[in-house]
Amino acid sequence: MEFKRVKHGLQQGFTLIEILVVLIIVGIISTFAISSFNNSIFNRNDNDLNSFNKFINYYIDHTLISGDTVYLEFKNQNIIAKINGQKTKTYSLNNLNFETQTFGDQIIINQNSLYNTIRLNFVYNNETYKSIINLNGIDYEKKN
Repeated sequence: MEFKRVKHGLQQGFTLIEILVVLIIVGIISTFAISSFNNSIFNRNDNDLNSFNKFINYYIDHTLISGDTVYLEFKNQNIIAKINGQKTKTYSLNNLNFETQTFGDQIIINQNSLYNTIRLNFVYNNETYKSIINLNGIDYEKKN
């Protein structure tokens, strides 16, 4: 009678639990990386016009979804967004100047005002833009 020799080879590959643990860790790390990247978009100075566009559109979306009234105040080269009287975000005006707004003025964004058109003129890199803010967000074009 012959006995078959049992070969104990080395394990090849990973177990399902090991793969799941690695995927969970990667998911958690990528969540933090994406959220910090989203916060840095508002603060970049390389494209102020694009950043300003995202800033305004964020608060238009917030108003449409939640029904809150957002106040955008122009103070000391900044735009301060306030919801329910509390400051939520500040946007620095590096290369943007406003023709129609004086500092201390504010734009009120609520669902009623978005049905109408809010007009806002500004200068960016020595070029004048005219913009409108409505339900579709902010839309701007160069003045001739």
